Order: sequence, then C-alpha cells, then structure tokens
Amino acid sequence: MGPFGGFNGFNPFKMMKDANPFNLQSQMKDIMEKNLSFDPKSLFGGYDRDEDEKDSESKTESYTVFETHEDVYIRIPIDSTEVNPKRIKVFYTSNRATIVNYPEDGNREQVILPCTVKRNGGKAVYRDGVLEVKMVKDWDHHYTEIDIHL
Repeated sequence: MGPFGGFNGFNPFKMMKDANPFNLQSQMKDIMEKNLSFDPKSLFGGYDRDEDEKDSESKTESYTVFETHEDVYIRIPIDSTEVNPKRIKVFYTSNRATIVNYPEDGNREQVILPCTVKRNGGKAVYRDGVLEVKMVKDWDHHYTEIDIHL
C-alpha cells in the first residue's frame, strides 16, 4: 500500500475528516480501541510486566547508598544472629562495591555507586548492627584531549 493507504484498512485522514474538535479525546480513544487493539501477552511471548514488577519488589535491597559532597556511603543493617559480621568482606572499584558473605555465607552483593570513587581511602565500621562503608569521591575524571584532523 501507499504511504497513506493505511494499515489493515486504517486511514487516519478518512477517520479524522468527520472529527468533532470538542469531543476529540473520546473520538481518539475510540479510534485507538477499534484499530489498535491487541493482546500484549501474545506480542511479547507471554511476558507480563506486572509479574516482573512483583518479583523485583520481593527482592528489596537491604542496604542504603548515599553521597555527600566528598564521600559515598553504603549503610548495611546486619542481624548478628543470622550473619557473622567478622565474615563479611567489602571490595570496591571506581564505580562498584562488592559485599561478600552477605546476606548469607557465599553470597556476593553488587552495589552500583552513584559516582566514581578513589582507589584509596575507603573505610568500613561496624557499630550498633550497621556496617557503614565510606569511600572518597574521585574528582579527577582523567580527561584526554583528542585532536581533530581537518
């Protein structure tokens, strides 16, 4: 079909010729329901976004990440009856932290940091059932100039 021949007989110009500008919203809704109705599950092979959101809600993060002007913090509440705080290890790169043996032995929790941090200067303190990891922000973004050849 031509560019204005429509899809499955749908011609937007013909449909809008008799449109009433005062009732446009309801007319557009009717047009969309008549010509674009489909089952989203059949389109995406049975994928249901609502079920996926329910799964992600059940996997709530048990840590908090926040930043100040100079540092990035991760605060992790730890129940010492379930997890031995001495067994937890924390590793980090410039943009990600890894918490080992949390929330269970053998597990690894990956935490994406909100900004880049320096390799040195990180500290971790366990106090009152909370493990607090502090990392210093990296302000040097390692810019390199690229010559433009004309």
